[in-house]
Amino acid sequence: MKKILLLTLLALCMPVITNANVASYGFAANETEKNEKDATAPKDEMPTDDDLEIMKQELLMQAYLCSEILTISEMELREMDPNFEYAYDLYRTFYECLSELQTLMYRIEYASTMEELESCRQELDLLVSKIEQLQKDIEALSIIVAVTKEGIEMTFKILDMKNKIVQVGDYKTSAVSQDTKGIITIPAEVNGYKVVEISNNAFNGCSGLTSVAIPDSVTYIGESAFYNCSGLTSVTIPDGVKSIGGSAFYNCSSLTSVTIPKSVTYISTYAFSNCKGLNKVIVPDIAAWCGISFVNEVANPLYYAKHLYSDDNTEITELIIPEGVNSIKDYAFYNCKSLITVNIPAGATSIGISAFRGCSSLTSVTIPNSVTSIGSSAFWGCSSLTSVTIPNSVTSIGSSAFYGCSSLTSVTIPNSVTSMNKYVFYNCSSLTSVTIPNSITSIAQGTFYGCERMTSVTIPNSVTSIGPSAFYYCRTLSSVTIPNSVTKIGYSAFQNCWSLSSVVIPESVTSIDSEAFYNCDLGKVYCLAENAPVTDNSAFSSEYGYVYDWAKLYVPAGSIDSYKATSPWSKFGTIIGLTEDDIDGILEVESSKLKVESTAYDLSGRQIVNGHLSNGKLPKGINIIRYPDGTTRKVLVK
Repeated sequence: MKKILLLTLLALCMPVITNANVASYGFAANETEKNEKDATAPKDEMPTDDDLEIMKQELLMQAYLCSEILTISEMELREMDPNFEYAYDLYRTFYECLSELQTLMYRIEYASTMEELESCRQELDLLVSKIEQLQKDIEALSIIVAVTKEGIEMTFKILDMKNKIVQVGDYKTSAVSQDTKGIITIPAEVNGYKVVEISNNAFNGCSGLTSVAIPDSVTYIGESAFYNCSGLTSVTIPDGVKSIGGSAFYNCSSLTSVTIPKSVTYISTYAFSNCKGLNKVIVPDIAAWCGISFVNEVANPLYYAKHLYSDDNTEITELIIPEGVNSIKDYAFYNCKSLITVNIPAGATSIGISAFRGCSSLTSVTIPNSVTSIGSSAFWGCSSLTSVTIPNSVTSIGSSAFYGCSSLTSVTIPNSVTSMNKYVFYNCSSLTSVTIPNSITSIAQGTFYGCERMTSVTIPNSVTSIGPSAFYYCRTLSSVTIPNSVTKIGYSAFQNCWSLSSVVIPESVTSIDSEAFYNCDLGKVYCLAENAPVTDNSAFSSEYGYVYDWAKLYVPAGSIDSYKATSPWSKFGTIIGLTEDDIDGILEVESSKLKVESTAYDLSGRQIVNGHLSNGKLPKGINIIRYPDGTTRKVLVK
């Protein structure tokens, strides 16, 4: 990058300095042209004060660019030789250039004639040539060319002369010829210098390479280091490498296995992108692997490999994460198809973003009572996961955490959870029951979208809003309890809940967004608010027409006229008034048979169904139901 900047500055500086636009002020690039111009120019076309100032500013700008170039040269020198111990001659040249430039800038600033400025221009031309040569000398000093044991010439760049360390390559071009084929061994030492890094682009485009041996001395593999090495079949990263740069192995399409040592702590974006031939990732230390910071999913070689091994022959199917692991980092086991069971140790506090995303063979996971957060998409697409117990230490569940867990049948969310982000159980198509705790204040967008086997849901009275598409396509949902704390029902909240034949909208609801109950086969709608909630035509519409055309609307008796005067409620063909006794405490409408073993009482407190019957017949009207969990509520049976 520094070299590119230097060349850019020189490109800006050189043409302007050498030509200097001097001809426009009555000067020519050589004496012949000058004499010709003098012979033909009108005598009154002499440089003005404005011309002098313009040329002065141009030369000062060019001199400033030279000072920037010298700054870059000094940076390069200091990186190689912090004390200038080994580069003393270059150090001296650098300061000579700097001193000359400072003197020249002073002369330009106080020049009073065009002749003085022309002299300064010529000196600046010479100084630019000197700076160019300085840069070439710095570059030559920093480059070492050595021969590998296979007889292949390899370029190295000195990083620090005093500490005698080098990197493979010089950032600009491949460290070896792009025609290089077969096996290559990077030496651990060249000319007494220790090889500690593989630079950016070191082997970029060397498609004939089949194997690269990296020495233990290397701690960093640079960006695009093996980019487009399409013939590379395997690579062992030594225990010492701490960081792997972005796109380091991009498009190494023949790479079949890779070993990641415990020393690695960071793998940058797209490091293993398009490594479509990968089928094995060898991880000798699982605890260290859990702590790697992957910038994105294709930084992780598992994205393509799908199979995790502890050594060359042992595939990991039952993952036991060792004690001492505090967190499972983002993307740690992304797309690992070989995992069947996972045991997370006590003491772990977080499961990162997409940590187990795409682990489609995973049937069970043990989450300890120390985990406080489950990251976004943590178990996305774990389609074999049948059940999960979320411990009461968890306070937050990220968006799409269990997205597409199509075998998940039941889940209990503890009271410790205070936030569930959108799409948490999206397309969990086998989910039949879920317990939502009193700690949740809103059902987020798409939380239960596509949970097509869910038959009933009770929303706790801590919830104030039901988000867009929250229960979209819960096609077997026949019973829903909306508490008298909800104020808003979002867009498409219950869309395509075909089995929902009746719904109670509590008096707390003030707005119902469009298509909230679209395609619900509603026969009865109980709206208990005295003032009709704000809504639109589509809220109770369907592909077959409008619910208004066939459903009955039950509202407070004193509000019938208000509903008849408010669109679209006025479109209901039948509007029936409920007395206060009817309304008070109604949370849901049920069929005449209890669906769970519960005890039922009439309004006078007389027991009408005992707690051992799950099919006890309820009389029409208001019944008081005591459920097995101890909760009690009034239920209207029609």
